[in-house]
Amino acid sequence: MLKNEKNKGITLIALIVTIIVLLILATVSVKMLTGENGIIKRAMQAKNDTDTAGVLEDLKLKILEYQTKKNVENKNLTLEDYLRSEGIDVIDNEDGTLSVTYNGKDFIINKTTYLAEFDNKPKFQVAIGEPNSNNKVTITVTISNANEFSTIDSIKLINANKDELVGEKKDGQATATFEVDANGDYKAEVKATKSGNQSTGTKLAQVNKIPVTFGTTYGTIEIVWLKDNGKTISSTPNAPNLYTGVNALKPVYWASSTEGNISGTATTDKVEIKSENAKYKAENWYDYSANRWANAINTDGSYFVWIPRFAYRIVYWDSEAKNNVVGYYDGRGMVNVKGEVIKKTIDGKEESMTLDPGVDKVTKDGIGYIVHPAFDNSVNNGGWSKKISGFWVAKYEMSREDYVSNNWQPHGTGDNGGGNTPITSTNSGSVRAVSKPNVTSWRGIQIKNCYANSYGYDRAKESHLMKNSEWGAVAYLTHSKYGRNGTEVSVNQCEGFITGAGRGTNGTYGANDITTDQQYNGSIGMLSSSTGNINGVYDLSGGAWEYVAGFDGASTSSNLTSDGWTALSSDKTSTPYATAYSNGTSTNSGIKLYKIGKVGDATKEVYNGSGANNWLGDYSYFVYSGSPFFARGGYYNNGSGAGVFYSAGYGGGAGNAYDSFRVVLGQ
Repeated sequence: MLKNEKNKGITLIALIVTIIVLLILATVSVKMLTGENGIIKRAMQAKNDTDTAGVLEDLKLKILEYQTKKNVENKNLTLEDYLRSEGIDVIDNEDGTLSVTYNGKDFIINKTTYLAEFDNKPKFQVAIGEPNSNNKVTITVTISNANEFSTIDSIKLINANKDELVGEKKDGQATATFEVDANGDYKAEVKATKSGNQSTGTKLAQVNKIPVTFGTTYGTIEIVWLKDNGKTISSTPNAPNLYTGVNALKPVYWASSTEGNISGTATTDKVEIKSENAKYKAENWYDYSANRWANAINTDGSYFVWIPRFAYRIVYWDSEAKNNVVGYYDGRGMVNVKGEVIKKTIDGKEESMTLDPGVDKVTKDGIGYIVHPAFDNSVNNGGWSKKISGFWVAKYEMSREDYVSNNWQPHGTGDNGGGNTPITSTNSGSVRAVSKPNVTSWRGIQIKNCYANSYGYDRAKESHLMKNSEWGAVAYLTHSKYGRNGTEVSVNQCEGFITGAGRGTNGTYGANDITTDQQYNGSIGMLSSSTGNINGVYDLSGGAWEYVAGFDGASTSSNLTSDGWTALSSDKTSTPYATAYSNGTSTNSGIKLYKIGKVGDATKEVYNGSGANNWLGDYSYFVYSGSPFFARGGYYNNGSGAGVFYSAGYGGGAGNAYDSFRVVLGQ
């Protein structure tokens, strides 16, 4: 009896164990069929991949049809227009690619090579909430195609204006919420993995709901590089144009040793390495992301710095601390954080601060950037006769050299470093203008001779007197992260107008008192360059005032024709070599600048909004009837009023011992 009961118990236990095993096997089978990597899901994914591959082949046929149509029927037909005519959704990414949705699938097409490939990036939405009682808003990131990935690795939010991390979630969820307390641009970045490959998706969102007061006193410059002479956004700047033949420019850089390294920090380690040197390494020549701008030497030994083609926008802040964005100057013009165009009352009339006519723009992440006019073909805005990939600017204020005893020698301090001497076919063998360090700059010269001497400097390279727009391009690049990143360029405080010199220990100082550290390659002197190191442009702040080729075309002053160049006596309109402004009154400061100034010339966009100061306390004056010519940078004794944003109107005569000039090479 007991034996039978025991057998029954064993049988019952075995039955229970069997049932449990069957349940486990069933569960495993279900997971194998329907789990994250289950048979059914893998089969569905395989089918989806097959379907997607088929759609891709169809899209490639569409692209082939476009190429045939373009070559045979319509050479001006763009791929974007053709695909849209076929009912296909297309977005121009402004980076040389198109995002295309075709038959429910997403693809990326290269506009140059016509290569089409799957768009495997995570897709997501960014939602911005309303401000709470503490004036904070939430930003919620939601991945819409999360089921296409095996893992959601992270969701990150970055304050794009400050390049600061707001927060990052790594919990594997498809949604993440962050809280911010400032207006501005925020970049959401999502990383997800599929089939062992990680993909990254990014999207820019603009917070504009936190109450602020618009102002222009504080600002930063954001730069995007433009490829060649067009509007395609590039991750790297255009390579410098060295020209060709025996008169080509020759690259030069400064390294920590003759081995060509670039990591040295001690000033005494810096040596100049030219392209003809055995130790020269081309890869060390320039790197704008490391504030190392491209330098080159002309056949006369003059130094020039390459300014690559770019687009920009200005971000205005609430204070020097830059806590909260209050507005922008971008493809819309001057706008508040909500994108509403600012209005100013000028001469009793309300003016909308829209973008100047003829100024071009590009779009990145849904934001409009201004193509800097100095690189474009809008002559009235300071442009060229064609679109260009960049220009070379003289590294230093120009100085004079004389041919004496079979050698070119610095002119010295006599005649204000050069005097009112035009270079002509008669004296060109004995007098020349150069851009070199540690010499006296050329001053005491009429602006018409600054113009003529610059124009005749090197016609094979389209030399000319620096224009106001070109000064603005250099100033904006200087103020960006590729230059000083908002730090003010130190004033050249040398009373002797020594090119490349730095600030004084206790104010201004004489040429004979300049120390090794205050010279262009010294620890103090380098702070007076556009990069804070030896690779930048010097004498942009202090030294001598610099005439630029910008004038008041509405002026009736005799100075306009007596001191100006020949073209002004007849036309008084803009040319590729000089830019006409329009004032004609006795007003030379104040809010009228918004009407007188031009986009990109580093005047009205960087004006504080009242008084006579631009950013960083630099003086803000402009051309007017009595002083119809622009001068930039300030001179050695202007103190805090000098700087890259300094501007003023001058008569253009030769009597001023404080005015110099600078040459630019075009294309």
